[in-house]
Amino acid sequence: MIPTALTSTLTNEHPTARLTGSPSPWAAWNLRFNPFGEPSSEDVPGLIVENVDDLQAWVETPGHALQLLGDKGRGKTARLRALEPRLQIPYVYLGEGEPIPYLPRCGGLLLDEAQRLPRGQRRRLFNEIDQLALSSHENLERDLSAAGWEVRTVHVGGFETSQLDVILTRRLEWARRGPGPLPQIRTQTRDTLTRHHGDDLRAILDDLYERFQKAIALAEHNQERHVKV
Repeated sequence: MIPTALTSTLTNEHPTARLTGSPSPWAAWNLRFNPFGEPSSEDVPGLIVENVDDLQAWVETPGHALQLLGDKGRGKTARLRALEPRLQIPYVYLGEGEPIPYLPRCGGLLLDEAQRLPRGQRRRLFNEIDQLALSSHENLERDLSAAGWEVRTVHVGGFETSQLDVILTRRLEWARRGPGPLPQIRTQTRDTLTRHHGDDLRAILDDLYERFQKAIALAEHNQERHVKV
């Protein structure tokens, strides 16, 4: 059952906002917040299910650059953010239509949406940086190779149902408030999401975020002790 959205105050907050003041509406369901909001960079490594050990080893090898290719929502950003604490190098996101932020000219860099950097700037950066992993919607291997990098390209996308189950379980555990049962996601809901969104994981998580907002609001109104989505 999908009722009206939760209060505008909660809906308009950052997805991972912890409620203060009055008791959180999530507390009755053993959650601290909506499990499917945007995690902080510190939380990402514990939520990603892919093993990034080999990606880390590749980037740590001098002269090796990593390129993650794929459509939006497939997990490129999550992999870069998972590498961030391991490599201890800055992560920079290039927003569409936004000014280019400061980019380091030495040391290492994790560059998200690298195709948005004008080619001239991109070539200069590739020639100056010492350690590099990037995500892109366009294959930049030619520019990387021209700058002397040995390139590993990873095509990101697709997942098994069992892998999605693990991702959703980790999200619920991430938001856990304490011991005891957690909300459940129906198999029917999961299958509907994958039919509708395919392997766009970001779209699946965004959809679940809205469903949880609505389902928990309804459960709170009805004073239910368990919630299924």
